Amino acid sequence: MFSIPGVWDAEGKPFSSLPKGEDTILFVGDFMYDRSVRAYADEKGDDYIFSCMKEELVSYDMVVANLEGPITEGSSVSVGSVVGDSNNTRFTMPLRTAGILAENNIRAVSLANNHANDFGAEGIVATRAALTESGVQFAGDPRDSSTTAVRLGDLHSPVVLVTFNEFSPFGWRQSYEEILEAIRAQSLKDTVIVFAHWGDEYVPATDRQKEWAREFIDSGADMVIGAHPHVVQESEIYRGVSIYYSLGNFIFDQYWDDEVTEGLGLAVTVSKSGIERIKEVPNYRTRDRRTCFSPVE
Repeated sequence: MFSIPGVWDAEGKPFSSLPKGEDTILFVGDFMYDRSVRAYADEKGDDYIFSCMKEELVSYDMVVANLEGPITEGSSVSVGSVVGDSNNTRFTMPLRTAGILAENNIRAVSLANNHANDFGAEGIVATRAALTESGVQFAGDPRDSSTTAVRLGDLHSPVVLVTFNEFSPFGWRQSYEEILEAIRAQSLKDTVIVFAHWGDEYVPATDRQKEWAREFIDSGADMVIGAHPHVVQESEIYRGVSIYYSLGNFIFDQYWDDEVTEGLGLAVTVSKSGIERIKEVPNYRTRDRRTCFSPVE
């Protein structure tokens, strides 16, 4: 079995010999397949973007990412734009993106973010259709509260992904109360992992993130993971439960310093009894738009 951080247990046993009934899920941060990433992929091929990480990705039971924007058949408006242009941060990913996710074992994504609605309701409908056709689960559709809590499929262990979007266009307070209710409803029978989109960009975790994380745990969450700030934020333990406030970028075209080029993955091993182990798996962005699990000069 290919050896990478996150696929070995506490006794040094490889993933292939972990007890039956355990699953290892890799959580990663922001996945954005538009702007210059899309341009590089169009020129060099999708396999190139994943060329130094695919073998690692497929060694996990599944990978979960934050999908930073819709998947549509429309043309990109961000490719070729410049910083400060309103289209520079308005994303749409090509229809083939759903298949790319599935091929690279990213089999569940969060839509609970501030870019999911970049192309309106039609963009969300197209995203759902593309993901469903490719067999990629999704949670956190900002227009459908029934997707707030989704049980991850094809696992031995009952794991429910609960999403929270601070930037929901329909009012975060109502969504927040729904989040707490979803956690309470699932926590008695499932492992509940909250994937939150929150905080301020490029700075440490805010007081409001910390307040929300603690309330999620008080409501029964077994782990809290965050995205959106584009940098790795601090982590902590509250009442025995791990909080990682931001995993930073995963696939993204930001390169101006180490904080945005260095991201974090979390290999979370779960069983029917709950979370057994968590291992940190750093990742790195290169200027050729690849993401790798080892630093590349």
